[in-house]
Amino acid sequence: MDIMNLKLSTPKQQDPIEERNEIFSKLAELEQALITLHPSMPVLLQKIHKQLKEDPAIVTIMTEEDIAIIFRALETHTNVKLMEVNVKKLPKKKGSELTEDDL
Repeated sequence: MDIMNLKLSTPKQQDPIEERNEIFSKLAELEQALITLHPSMPVLLQKIHKQLKEDPAIVTIMTEEDIAIIFRALETHTNVKLMEVNVKKLPKKKGSELTEDDL
């Protein structure tokens, strides 16, 4: 084997715009998988996680709706609520009702 003829394998470099388009297409797929409860949802979550880990700057261009898709998919897949709002009702104080005279 001739050492001079060996080709070094270099990591595949993707175009940043293509990479970002890919994440948004995966998000659209994830949203559809979430609606239909498709079994491919965990795989899509893994791919999205890997891509976000490789290029964290993508998160800065994601909208809240995009991030919400990921959260809903994670909640559905793990059957765990990641964020839940508890609203406590304050007890009514006696005499706190408004009357016509107050206005």
